[in-house]
Amino acid sequence: MILKFPKQFIADFTPIRHSDKAFSKASNNALSYFAIRQHRKSLLFLKLSSLWRQQQRDNAGHRKWAKADKYVNRFFAKQIFYPCPNPCFATYHSLNQQFSKDFTRLWRIAIPISKLGFEQFLLSAQGFINQYYNDNKKTYLSAYRHLTQFITYQNTQIIEEYHYRVPSPPIDVEPKENPLSYTDSYVTNGKKLRKIIKAVHHHWQTHDDFSIEESLSWLIFSGIIYGGINDATLLQAWLTSLLKACQKIDDFLVFDDYRLLLSIRYPSKHYGNEFENEMLFNTQQIMLDALSLCWLYRYKQSGQTHPKAINVNALLLTGLTPITNQLGLKKITLSWLLKNACYHWEMLDGVDIDQALVGIMQGRHRTTGLIKADFENLLSANPASKKLDANYDLMTLAKLDIQSKKPLDATKASYKEKVRRSDLVKDIHNIFDKVMDKKYRPQFIEILNKKPTKDEYILYRLQSLHHVGISLSERILIAWIADFVKRQSANYQSILQYLSTISYEWIYFTNFQPIDSWTDEDFTETYDEMLDYKKSILGNQDITYAARRLQSLHNFAETNFGLTKVTIEQAESKLKVRAQLLSVHQYLAFLEQLTLNTQGLDGMMVRVFYILAFRTGMRKKELLGLKFLDVELLSSPHPSLLIRPNEHRSIKTEGSIRRVPIFAVLTQDELNFVSDFFKLSKPDKLNQLIFVFADSMQGIGDSLPNNLLEQVLADIGATQEITLHGLRHCTATNLALSLNATPTLARLLTQQTDEQRQRLHSELLGVHDAQDKWHAIASFVGHISPQRTFQYYIHTAMLMATDKITQAEIIIPLATFKNITGFDRRKLGKNGYQFEGDSVNLKTLQPLLNRLILDKRKAIKDSWQRVGEQQLLPMLGSMFDDKDDIANQDFLTFAFHQYSVNQVLTLLAKADVIYKQDLDANFSQIIQQSSIDDGIAQHLIARAKIIANLKTRKKQPRFTIEPNQLSPIAVFHDDEKSCAKH
Repeated sequence: MILKFPKQFIADFTPIRHSDKAFSKASNNALSYFAIRQHRKSLLFLKLSSLWRQQQRDNAGHRKWAKADKYVNRFFAKQIFYPCPNPCFATYHSLNQQFSKDFTRLWRIAIPISKLGFEQFLLSAQGFINQYYNDNKKTYLSAYRHLTQFITYQNTQIIEEYHYRVPSPPIDVEPKENPLSYTDSYVTNGKKLRKIIKAVHHHWQTHDDFSIEESLSWLIFSGIIYGGINDATLLQAWLTSLLKACQKIDDFLVFDDYRLLLSIRYPSKHYGNEFENEMLFNTQQIMLDALSLCWLYRYKQSGQTHPKAINVNALLLTGLTPITNQLGLKKITLSWLLKNACYHWEMLDGVDIDQALVGIMQGRHRTTGLIKADFENLLSANPASKKLDANYDLMTLAKLDIQSKKPLDATKASYKEKVRRSDLVKDIHNIFDKVMDKKYRPQFIEILNKKPTKDEYILYRLQSLHHVGISLSERILIAWIADFVKRQSANYQSILQYLSTISYEWIYFTNFQPIDSWTDEDFTETYDEMLDYKKSILGNQDITYAARRLQSLHNFAETNFGLTKVTIEQAESKLKVRAQLLSVHQYLAFLEQLTLNTQGLDGMMVRVFYILAFRTGMRKKELLGLKFLDVELLSSPHPSLLIRPNEHRSIKTEGSIRRVPIFAVLTQDELNFVSDFFKLSKPDKLNQLIFVFADSMQGIGDSLPNNLLEQVLADIGATQEITLHGLRHCTATNLALSLNATPTLARLLTQQTDEQRQRLHSELLGVHDAQDKWHAIASFVGHISPQRTFQYYIHTAMLMATDKITQAEIIIPLATFKNITGFDRRKLGKNGYQFEGDSVNLKTLQPLLNRLILDKRKAIKDSWQRVGEQQLLPMLGSMFDDKDDIANQDFLTFAFHQYSVNQVLTLLAKADVIYKQDLDANFSQIIQQSSIDDGIAQHLIARAKIIANLKTRKKQPRFTIEPNQLSPIAVFHDDEKSCAKH
């Protein structure tokens, strides 16, 4: 008899002889898919067995059997004692010899390997799989499963001492999106485009008899090739706006004394920044390239009015088709030209543009500019601060009744959220799954006193989900689902689809939040984050359906739970973005208005609040929930703020939990002012909120920031509508300008010096200057993806892109310039142009082109420079000079709210020791050792000296026991004195 070891062990791990010749012969046969799979699986097990035996030889471990005794006992019990109750010695001896042979074979095969040997085995096995089993995802994962089975068998069948870890399955990483605009045909089509451009330039140089249609054709061609207008919808609006502006030159803005800027407004089907007569419009600010201006001047000289209907495609082909026919190329379409034009203008001399802005010009990324009136107001606004008859009543604006809400229990809420946000949805799913099961049979329910119908059973079970401690958002979700069942407005499968679409995100973002006191701005921001989470993290590209379900849920909550009314823009087929920007001049006037009409620590506090809101883009909830614990490195030159959840607010996404480097984004005056406020108001217990009223130590509430912002902006004469959330738009846009725009554009719109922008660049990006700058901006303001930052918050992306493109050094032959504009060498010489050969540089001719387009004889002073020359920035320091006065005015109120009486008495008692010896002693060492701020301690000691010198009529100290003493006499009540005597 032969001892039968486990079949799986013998089948999988016994050495199998095979030759390469046999394998090649089998490979040539027409194997079925199943046969190939089985063959590759066998080869994998053979390779794993071979690698394992190699490690058994090289790195053998200690042998210790787990199941050998079980096999021996089973063998003797079954083969010897049961068949033969009285076995003889010969039978036992024969069976024992056979067992020894088989056991020796098992011993040699199952030698364990050491930990070092296992790591080497695992490394070799994974390398083999990566090399030969990476045909597709299914094969790759299957190979890893076989490796796991192999290792699991070694752990469970033979070895007891060694437990080999199972390798982690490979992470399914999505392929990284190509950040460049390149395609496989990028170079091929680019070379073809270069041939066309060369032929077009030759045509311009040799012809001067261009018709009106041809002039418009080459104007379109120049806008595509040299202006970067590579979006078809924008190109149509660009051409129409140019032709209209020729007749109404006030539409042009002059920038930098030579370039022209135009606000282009055009209808858009799904995305824009304003509605008019139920139509959606988008507006972009665009710099005009020099070559397009040449053709625009040619068209203007014709005296023609622009046609009402313009077919861009037909006009372009009017001039381009004869050129391509001469080159023997097939018909070039408008879409082909728009797609490949970046090959040319990206590489022009003087152009330095990243691929994100290239995507903006091609229409691949959604973004919007400012409405024309708002943009002009941004440039020319001249706000004026003034002293009012009465200071702002902050307590009234705060509406402190909102503070009656209990603070969020962060520990309890976060735990319940983790448990319930999935369990609740799962419980609702189980209720519907049970009813939808074909085997479902209604049971008698005692409370209902009958066998319920399916709808009645679902409503009964949904009602049972209400329990003590359930959050408002969970009650809303349950009631919303129950309402569908009551009205029978959807079948069960549709209801489950609604639930799966938004329920997890609804619970995740709103659970245990005070949503009953939220404003429409709070809901809008939360829903934006929710939908961005679904799009960026979960990969749902079309979020319209989810937005509509979310709108349905909110409408139900508005009707039945009293939530404020909100319109989710993504739920509409037309998405309108609220493009809001506050200029730096308006921001400075805003701070000055607060300085003039607020006082004390409360006035200092609200200025710090708006400084952080404007410069850092922090959300209102994030600012209101800041504690002194969240301030890092306050005494160093690099203080930062931590945005993290606490009992006053929760953070919705991991991207929102971040460190905000205020030292990088605040000016030096602002940083000093904010740091001084933190030091002055720093309490003994750091767990206290930062933004509280000094007298009551109560939070300022949700209403004060918006109400005060609205009132102060109206007082300084700001005409555009700006909300507190709009300050986040200012932060994102200003960061984009500082990190990505040309120095001239960044300086004029942000009022930052080159040194400030360089410091911001180095602190936020380090030594990197690449695509990750857009990710840095998104991360700074707490966004998951840069796409959302572009779509909602950055309103100068198109302006920055065209500003970079119009920096190009375009040099054309003088003959070409003469054929287009009619200006020869003599006329150019009269206008002061310095020739270098027979070519002209269009960049240096921009002032002349300005005058030609605008019908001016003299150079036009830049309207942006006039705005930049207003000296508001020097006033910045004066706004913050009152912090010492604030400390003096509210000193006692402030100091004794922040420090206990015992801390003050301890400081004075230590100072007494030195003061009695030397009246002019220096107390710096004692102050440094105390827990009181240095400035406040100096104030306390100075005031104590004044009090110590107060005398009675008998020339005795009035408030101290001894003449040279700073500690005051202890004051007792009468009952305390009597107790002290006893």
